[in-house]
Amino acid sequence: MKTDNIPGLVGYHITRGGTLYSRFDKSGHLTPRIGYPRNGKPGEYHPLVWTRVEFNKNKRGYLFTQRQGKCYYAHRLVAMAYIPNPDNKEEVDHINNDITDNHVQNLRWVTPEENMKHVFESGNRQTKLTHEIAEEIAIKFSKGVSITKICIEYNISRTTARKAANRKRKFQNY
Repeated sequence: MKTDNIPGLVGYHITRGGTLYSRFDKSGHLTPRIGYPRNGKPGEYHPLVWTRVEFNKNKRGYLFTQRQGKCYYAHRLVAMAYIPNPDNKEEVDHINNDITDNHVQNLRWVTPEENMKHVFESGNRQTKLTHEIAEEIAIKFSKGVSITKICIEYNISRTTARKAANRKRKFQNY
């Protein structure tokens, strides 16, 4: 039997695999913890009805839902419910770097420094460019190197590469 298991989020249950359920009815009212009374008889109740909550996906691919005016990421909800955090670490890391894999075995609490270290060690990074690298990209682009080749060489998105490439043109007149 499911019970509320997310600290600070009443009426919700998340599984170890990252599936979120709610006991709010269609009109937005929270159903009682023990279910609805059956035929008005004390001690007899209909079972609780849990409905599955669908997650949205943000631009970076993280699964999230919005509840009570706040954004909740699936991986954080799983970590809050199942992974102890005695050191009060701030972030949740995906061990295998698959941000859609929100199973409890794939998550761990980390500091921002530990998270960045894991990102760099795994080669799964998108960093801000330094001025020097942006300048290099702009020069290569002006010499005819394609955006695709630049993206591969610097491990950056097309948008980042285009911004760096167009940066040189923007400042040439000054």
